[in-house]
Amino acid sequence: MANRQKIRQTFKDTRFMERFFDHQGTGDSAEGSPVSAGEENTPKPTPVFVNIPILPPQETLPPPASPSPPAAEGVESPAGSSPQESTVPASEIAAPLPEVESPVSVAGGTGLNTQSVPREIRDRAVYFSQVDRDGMLLRIKVNRRLPLSNSPLLDVLQSLLGGPNAEEERRGLISLIPPETRVLSAAVRGDTAYVNFSDEFRFNTYGVEGYAAQIRQLLWTIQEFPNIKDVQFLIEGRRVDYLGEGIWIGSPLSKENF
Repeated sequence: MANRQKIRQTFKDTRFMERFFDHQGTGDSAEGSPVSAGEENTPKPTPVFVNIPILPPQETLPPPASPSPPAAEGVESPAGSSPQESTVPASEIAAPLPEVESPVSVAGGTGLNTQSVPREIRDRAVYFSQVDRDGMLLRIKVNRRLPLSNSPLLDVLQSLLGGPNAEEERRGLISLIPPETRVLSAAVRGDTAYVNFSDEFRFNTYGVEGYAAQIRQLLWTIQEFPNIKDVQFLIEGRRVDYLGEGIWIGSPLSKENF
């Protein structure tokens, strides 16, 4: 209690409360507090209020990306990736190789831009049939220009089985070898040619004269080769004694037999 009275007396003597309220900007002394002479005319400081704008909280921005090197011209970045993510550096892009012409082998050396060497052509004889005015079958020889190869006999037989061309047909030439007949193989042993035909060779719709005519066409064509003296006919790889009605083919035959 003694301390409280002492504190109250100190506040009263120092006028602490009046000064406190004046500092808070009330402009008036506390109610019931005495005002000393001369103070009522003393100007009191006017409080100054400063409007400080309140900024919204700023978003945290990512640090700036380091500058990327320029992409090489002509190199596209993969879809969905930035240019600096290109997996092909410009230093590893290979320049296109110059076009080089392929050499063509020729006789006597190798060169560029040379024309292909034409294959050698030989004239080969094949025989067709023709019906004269009297109804007789004639053998007619025609030439075929065929490329030279390692199997000339087979080439000639293929040409014969192909039949006469358009011009030869206009001249009345026909083939009496059954249509769709195929030569399966052809070989020469000694001076005998062994010629193997498909099964269609056995069916001639022109009867005995037709069978004889197809054998003649083949014998005269094959014996154009000077090293062949006779021909052994085979059908599907087998030796057959007779062709059609009484045409013997069970042994090698020559032109002298017809």
